[in-house]
Amino acid sequence: MCPGQRPTQCPSISKTDNRDTVCPGDAVTYEITVSNDPSNASVTGATVVDDFSSISQLQDVSWKCMPSDGASCSPLSGSQDLRSTVNLQPGKEVTYEVKARVGAQATGTITNQASVTLSGAASSCAQMTDTTKIPGDLAIEIGGPTQIPEGEVATYAVGVSHSGAAMTGVQVTVEVTGGTPLPPAAGTPCVINTQGGFTCNLGKLSAGSSSVPLELKVQAPGGCPCPAAPITLTATVTANDRECDDSNNSATASTAVTCAADLVLQSFTVVPPNPPQCGTITYKIDYKNLGPGFACGTFVEQSIPAGLTFVGPPSCQIVGSNVHCLVGDLPPNGMGTLQTSFGVPTVCQDPIDSNVKISSTTPDPNPSNNGSAAETHCPPNVRITKTDNPDPVVPGQGLVYEITVKNTGAAAVSGAVVEDDFPPELRKVLWCRGAGCVPILSPPLKDTIDLAAGETRIYRLGGIVQPMCSGVLHNKATITPPAGVCDDPSDNQAMEDTHVVATGVLAFCEGISGPMLEMTPFTKTFLLINCGPANQADNPGDEFKDTLPAGLTLTGASATSGVASTSGNMATWNGAIPVGGTVTITMNGMIDPLTAGMTFCNQATIAYDADGDGTNESIGFSDDPDEPGPADPCCFRVLKIFEIPLLSGDGLAALALLLAALAIMRLRRRSL
Repeated sequence: MCPGQRPTQCPSISKTDNRDTVCPGDAVTYEITVSNDPSNASVTGATVVDDFSSISQLQDVSWKCMPSDGASCSPLSGSQDLRSTVNLQPGKEVTYEVKARVGAQATGTITNQASVTLSGAASSCAQMTDTTKIPGDLAIEIGGPTQIPEGEVATYAVGVSHSGAAMTGVQVTVEVTGGTPLPPAAGTPCVINTQGGFTCNLGKLSAGSSSVPLELKVQAPGGCPCPAAPITLTATVTANDRECDDSNNSATASTAVTCAADLVLQSFTVVPPNPPQCGTITYKIDYKNLGPGFACGTFVEQSIPAGLTFVGPPSCQIVGSNVHCLVGDLPPNGMGTLQTSFGVPTVCQDPIDSNVKISSTTPDPNPSNNGSAAETHCPPNVRITKTDNPDPVVPGQGLVYEITVKNTGAAAVSGAVVEDDFPPELRKVLWCRGAGCVPILSPPLKDTIDLAAGETRIYRLGGIVQPMCSGVLHNKATITPPAGVCDDPSDNQAMEDTHVVATGVLAFCEGISGPMLEMTPFTKTFLLINCGPANQADNPGDEFKDTLPAGLTLTGASATSGVASTSGNMATWNGAIPVGGTVTITMNGMIDPLTAGMTFCNQATIAYDADGDGTNESIGFSDDPDEPGPADPCCFRVLKIFEIPLLSGDGLAALALLLAALAIMRLRRRSL
């Protein structure tokens, strides 16, 4: 060094990337400045060195030199390691711009040192180190059940993992929707926060790799309505320190809340009386929810039986052919009873069938036990019908009525009463029970009977129309159900009108009276009626003629009008009869000896003018109105002594006189 020459001193060096932290993949720019102090002598041939190849975290390194005036560097650019010679006048500097990229797997701290060495020196005279941290990485995962039943507890596993640099103030926040957080176990870093979620303070996580497991529990909602939204947990991990990758700092778990309620129809029955009585049928429906969850919006659907009308309860609504009854929300093991009523017509469709089903808005895992059916039968209904034969009928003719009684219901009836009011115009009325039976029972017809379901009973009534020209025979039959039986009264009565039709003159044997013993008198009476259509005149010839048979002796004849005559054993009558008029002819006679036990029958003959020409061209015969045919002869039987009924004292005395008279008459006949 020449006298007065300044010594060459080491230039200063600085280095910075202007960052405290970098993340993998970041682009990094370092600035390295070498400066010569103005008081320093010029620097010639100094070497600037930065060994980037020794820094594993950096990739793709390139640099360039940017000298100021009075300074130079060689070379001006390069890649990887920096090796450059610089000349610096006093107060001058060179700046190196180094570009690099942080490797994708880089961790820890990037330490980079640049140095300057004077020419000919064995070691550097100035160094500068830049330190840049690569932050640690946090990640979080959360897992739990995919679905749970309502009201159950779901357990979630939250895992926090850490790698790289130490991190402070690490905190996990879990947002919960759709469920209720349960207090974490004692000793865990988690608590329930004011937002209804969890907060877990993990504090500091040391450098390196670590994981922190957390267990959280959430109760699923229960009750109604059944939840539609799932339970959702969103977990987020944060720290005080910067983190390169926060894309994995949040995780979500979702759990579907399943709703299930096993509804069962325990019983579906008809409330007694069964079959129903008096117009109403009531069903009893018992149901239960076997769980495990609530049965929300539970409702009962019952089919309306054919022909019946819904009565109640008013909380039910008719929907189509069903009754829809809302019974509300049913908790697990909850049960209930519903009664429904329907109006039953007096004539209904048998059998009475109905189906019932219980449902809810909650899924039912076992629908096979949700329904049931009930069958019953229509109440008893008794009805009566009646026919007559013949119709029309003529006077003196037999008339038969047939009465049919039936229980048209499907239930038995006990104690129904069958009655018939006989027309007063009928004589010798009798009745019987059974199809095709012969009437033998005397009036009245009043019969108390039991009828099985669908059973039919038949009655027959017979009588003889009394002497009359025209009219209508009114016959009413009734059946009266027992008290309390629901019955249709419109078919409990049957009316039958039979028309009596006759024309011309009719003769009726009104009766034969007397002791009916040998050698006793008797009286035979005839009734003549003119049934029109015109008055009957006293035309030529006899209008009436009756000859007594052998064994009887005619002793006289009389009439209420006209002229009655006798000739031997024959009685005749001549006279006129107006339309609707009547004449009574009486014949008297004696019963001959030796006739005991004999029956005598005969008919009178009548002649009349049917066409009104003054000549009796029409012939008729008398009728016994106590016999069913339209032209029956009059008959009587002579009694034998032992057939005489037991008589009183006066009767016995009269009989003794009569027998004495008979003995005298026989003696006289013998003497003659």
